[in-house]
Order: sequence, then C-alpha cells, then structure tokens
Amino acid sequence: MTAQRGERRLQWLALAIWTGFILLETLIDPGILPMAIVWAAHGLLLMMLLRVGLERAPSRGGARLAVFLVAPIAAAFLQTILDFVATRWIGEALLRGLTAPPPGYVVSPIGLPPLLVFKISLRSYLWIFSLYAAAVALLAVTRNESRAREDVYAARLKAQRAELDALRLQVNPHFLFNALNGLASVANRERAGEIERMALGLARFYRGSFVEIDRETLPLSEELENAQAFLELESLRLDKLAFHLDCPDDLLGAPVPAMILQPLVENAVKYGVAGHDDPPPIRIMVREMEGRIELVCESGLSPYPDPPGTGSGLVNVRRRLENAFGPAGTVFQEHGEDRWRVTLTLPRAGVGEPVG
Repeated sequence: MTAQRGERRLQWLALAIWTGFILLETLIDPGILPMAIVWAAHGLLLMMLLRVGLERAPSRGGARLAVFLVAPIAAAFLQTILDFVATRWIGEALLRGLTAPPPGYVVSPIGLPPLLVFKISLRSYLWIFSLYAAAVALLAVTRNESRAREDVYAARLKAQRAELDALRLQVNPHFLFNALNGLASVANRERAGEIERMALGLARFYRGSFVEIDRETLPLSEELENAQAFLELESLRLDKLAFHLDCPDDLLGAPVPAMILQPLVENAVKYGVAGHDDPPPIRIMVREMEGRIELVCESGLSPYPDPPGTGSGLVNVRRRLENAFGPAGTVFQEHGEDRWRVTLTLPRAGVGEPVG
C-alpha cells in the first residue's frame, strides 16, 4: 500500500465517521441537524490533528504505546468540551427547531444534568477516537510491512546484480589468455582468415558478457549467441572441440537470465573436452515442456580434464534461478561414466520478480 493511498483511506474514514455521526443525531430529531454539523466539523478537525500527532509518534517502544493510548483520550475530552462551548454559544440560535430534549441524546443543551451529559458524550467520543487511532495504527503496521517487503525485494535485486557482476568477472580467468595465445599462434602461421574470425569472436563474446552489463535478462537468441561465441573461440584452442546448438524458432525471443548458460559451457569444455582424445560434441538443446523452458547442456567426460574449480558455477546458477522463479526455477545434474548433462528449467513467461 502506498503512503498516498493510506492517507486517502484515513481521510475517507474520518469523513465517513462524522457523516454517520450527523445522520445518527438527525435520526433522533431532524431539528438538531445544524448543531450536529457544528459538532461534526470540530470533531473532524480534531480527528485530523489526532492523525498527524499519531503519525509523528515514536516508531516503537513504550513511548509509542503511550501516545496511542493518551491521544484518543485527550481528543475525546477536547471534543466534549468543544461541544459544550459551541452549544452554549450558538445552540440557542441553531436549535430553535428542537421541540423537546431527546432521550439518550449525545450532547443535550437542555433538560439533562451537565455532568451526565459530559459523561455520556465523553464515553461516545472515546469510542470514536479510539477506533480511529486503531485504524491509524493498523495502517502504520501495514505500511511498515510493505516497506519491509520492498526493502527485501531491493536487497534481493541488489544481490542478484552482484552475483551477475561476479559471474562476469569470474568467466574462466584463463579464457582471454588462451584466446590471445591462440591469436598469436594463428598469426605465426599467417592464417589471416582465422585471425579475423578469432578477433571478431572475441569482441562479440566480450560485448555480450561485459559491455551490456545493465541487462539482467536477454532474449534466448542472444544468450545462445554468447555461448556460441565462447565455444567458437575455445574450438580454435582445442582443435577437437565440436558443438551443436538446437533451439526452436518460437523460443528464441523468450527472456532468460543473462549469462545463465556460461557456467554450463565452461564446465562442458573443462570436463568434457580438455584432455580428451576424441571428445563427443557439446550439445546445447532448448525445448518447451508444459509451459516451461528446458535448457540442456550435454557433453562427454574427459579422463584427464582440466584441474577442478571451486564448484561455485552451478551453485550460482541454481541460486539465480531460485531467486528469479522460486520453485519453478530448477537445476538438475546427471552424469554417467562418460557423459555429463545439466538441465535448467524456468517458466516460459520469462523472468519475474524475486519470490518471497
């Protein structure tokens, strides 16, 4: 609930309370309407002042409780006194149409002992102002809960952004070194075509991975292009690396978390190609199953892979999917003696807000 909406609700509640007050007084005797309007007018003013005072009360602790207990009592006393003063000063002129003192009347200018009238009025106004104070307190609690949820949401977004930035900075630290060495090797063999292809591939990969840092989601087509650029560059370093991408055309525009495939293709190269005499192709497959998108990365398992890493890649992927989609975002890993496969599942609709 926004602050402005809450303010409007309290204003409408105050108007409703005093409109109801006027109607009830008029039901007792229509001739009391002018005076009831006067009582309701200063009652409404007091209620607005009460709300301002309560909203400025300490945020927590005994002091806040004391303010919310004392303020309605003070407002009820003031309202009762103002009723008496107004009735004494202008009641004779405004109540000429009143033929007899109505029994049980909230503030009767005639016919009832003043102390009894004061007690009856005070009791009634205590209920009115206390209920309004309770509404202010309830709104404050609701508003604080809303702010807390917004803070949690902002913190999660910040954490997701930090994870994404960290992932960009953790892209295989040897990748650029290997790519530049590959360029130097090709240059020594005077293969200008490959040099151009490697340079363009390197530029394309780093543009997708680092330059477009403000994009937390990408169309699936761009995510696949980034994975392809990475694999093409690695294939120049590892001659036996081959890969296949398979994605239906109608899924290419689906939004996915940026760089969600990067840890998968890195692992596929690291554990499925490096040190393997005849590695099977790395396969990246996309399919739709019951309104969900499945991203599958599959590779062989090398008997002599590169040195193992920290294992944080898939952990980060799993956490990012859970933050973005809740239980609908999953990571499933399976491997046999010579095959390795990871399946990511996410909703077809795309990236939503972090789930609480």
